Amino acid sequence: MKNTFLICAMCGNPRQLLEKICPFCGEKDVLHEQKNHWDYFTINLESGLPRVEEAMQRFENQLEHLTGSSIRMLQVIHGQGSQGEGRIKKAFREAMQHGRWHQIISAYYFGEHLKASQTTYQFLIKQYPAIKTVLKPEMMGNPGITILILHTKNTQSLP
Repeated sequence: MKNTFLICAMCGNPRQLLEKICPFCGEKDVLHEQKNHWDYFTINLESGLPRVEEAMQRFENQLEHLTGSSIRMLQVIHGQGSQGEGRIKKAFREAMQHGRWHQIISAYYFGEHLKASQTTYQFLIKQYPAIKTVLKPEMMGNPGITILILHTKNTQSLP
């Protein structure tokens, strides 16, 4: 017998086929067939040891390229610097916290907060249960990465 549950297009939670509104996030959009994983992409900002401006431009170029794709999660590798507060990491995270790219990125999670025992991780898994299939052990607790969740309707371009 065919499963009567599908995955909500917005939050990734299971939703009954005939439900018009997702009980988790209130989304009214069309349901997607259940997948066993999310599509994700890795952007390495520290590769080649670029200056901060070059790394930020690399990120924007990649983000623009991914706009409208099926990619739902980004792993951004920015490194942590020799003292734990590298310039690329600091600039990237400040931009995220100030809402830069908010039209494409719906949420962000710092790697050091992604440990099974931490509230941030528990919240992420509760909001997006399907993400468990793409979180890798090397991402968990890693201060050199940031995980980004893209809007499902990420068809807008960068300003």
